[in-house]
Order: sequence, then C-alpha cells, then structure tokens
Amino acid sequence: MKCFKRKTIIVLILIMLISTGCSQTKEKVFVNVDYPYYEDLDSMVAIADTIIEGKILSSRVEMLDLSNNMYDYVNDEKLNPGSTYNSTKTMYTIYDVEITKIYKGDIKSKKEIVEIKQLGGETKELTVISSDKADIKKDSTYLFFLSTYDNVPASLINPTQGYYLVKENQFIGSDTNKIKINTNDVEIKVNKSE
Repeated sequence: MKCFKRKTIIVLILIMLISTGCSQTKEKVFVNVDYPYYEDLDSMVAIADTIIEGKILSSRVEMLDLSNNMYDYVNDEKLNPGSTYNSTKTMYTIYDVEITKIYKGDIKSKKEIVEIKQLGGETKELTVISSDKADIKKDSTYLFFLSTYDNVPASLINPTQGYYLVKENQFIGSDTNKIKINTNDVEIKVNKSE
C-alpha cells in the first residue's frame, strides 16, 4: 500500500511539474514614452513633414531596430570612435495606409501605400503596451500628421495629436486631444506654412 501511495504522489508531482512547465504565460511589457505636445494646429503643421488622409488596409507587428536608420553616427568610426553600441529591436505595430488625400509632403500619388508605425504590439509570446497609443482601426480613414524617415515606416507626431478619425467630412480627435480642427483649417494652415 505504501508503494502505491508513493507512486501516486510521484505521478501527481510529475503531472503538476509538466503542466506548470507547459503552460505558457505571455510576457507583458509596459512602456512609458514622453512625446512632445503641441499647443495649436500651426505647431502641428510646422513639425509634421507629411500630412495625409488615408484608409487603414492592414496591420502587422514587427521588431524594428531604428537606431541604424536614425542614428548612423553611432556606428560611424570617424564620428564616434570606439563605439560599443549594441543594437536593440523594439516592437511596433505597422499600419498599411492607402492615401486618399495629400495635404503636405513628398508623396507623388494618392495611389501610394504608406507605412505608419506605432510603438507596441502583440505576438504569441509578448505584448508591449505603450502608455500613449493611438486608437487606429482597420478599414477606418484618418487624417495623419507624420514624421518620415528613410527606410523606416513613418511615425505620428505623437499618439494623441497625430491622428484624427475622418467621419462624415469631419475630423474627430482622440478624447485627450484638445485641438479641434476642420478640413478648411488644415488646408489653410498648410498653405500658410509653405
């Protein structure tokens, strides 16, 4: 009888160990980033190098190393002798946006697809949650205030003020965005800034 109890206890312990080891818990990482805040539409138009309206076609999550693209001097032996920089990748959600209207920027055609990145995302193993995140949904159309870079998707000027939902010819900002605008405002401010 003692042998049966011992075997039963050992089997139960093994089952507990195996089930604990097999259950995969998704890691969650919370990220807090400070973004610049703009006092008015003039400031937003001035800082954005591209302003477009576009429809979200799709999204995907990628790990990007932006340091090589944005900070070439870090790896340049002449500009930064003895650099011991190690690249790191960060999780971004990347949206494919079909342009419907161009207000500002070097975009040649409305038929062009633009990629816009946003910090954070979710994979099977990891969820990265940013404290400030634009609420962008597939098949919706938005007005975007963007900063663009070579060889990397564009970024919103910030997640609060960098996008407006386009609905019934109106621009609807996020709940925390205090700057209210209409279609004429954007065109007038862009023309004024050029």
